[in-house]
Amino acid sequence: MNIILTLIKGKNRFDSEINTKRKSAYSLLEIIISLAIVGIAMTIMINFLLLSLQISASSLARSNVREEISTINNLISRDIRNAKKITSCSGNTCNILTDQGDNIQWTWDSVSAVVSKVVMTTDLITGLPINTNIYSSSTNIKITSLDFSSGYVSNISKEDQNILITTIGAYAVQNLKIKNIIKQTSVSTRNLDIIK
Repeated sequence: MNIILTLIKGKNRFDSEINTKRKSAYSLLEIIISLAIVGIAMTIMINFLLLSLQISASSLARSNVREEISTINNLISRDIRNAKKITSCSGNTCNILTDQGDNIQWTWDSVSAVVSKVVMTTDLITGLPINTNIYSSSTNIKITSLDFSSGYVSNISKEDQNILITTIGAYAVQNLKIKNIIKQTSVSTRNLDIIK
């Protein structure tokens, strides 16, 4: 009887060892479920990463457009403030005469969407005009409009004249959808006569 009990106990002990081994291992179903959960979590994290990269690129592009437009308006403002005479400043062109006798022309080309500063001088030897392009806006930025107009004045006198510069730009890469960034700058003409 003891032998039978020992065999039974041994059998039970063997079965219990098998059962504990089975319980300590992972089943195929558990591994598949855990992989699915990890896959879903990775997909969500990658989507957040891609979204943050897209937002970062968009905000960098918007910043570049604003910086370029601000640079253009600041350069034009500086030239107007330092001018000896403003010969014409309306539409998309502004002509400024400097103390050195150079004629500076700021203009916007609607075809290339670029703002340019050209200095027109005269060659001392030949007497022929020389046009030198001093500044052109970045090709990554499309300047969609540049407008020079008379600013607000309370009464029409030489002391109150100012020029309003309105620049509208967009980013050249269309998929970022950055457009209609507007900057207006009012520049005092420092009591200069504007010849129209």
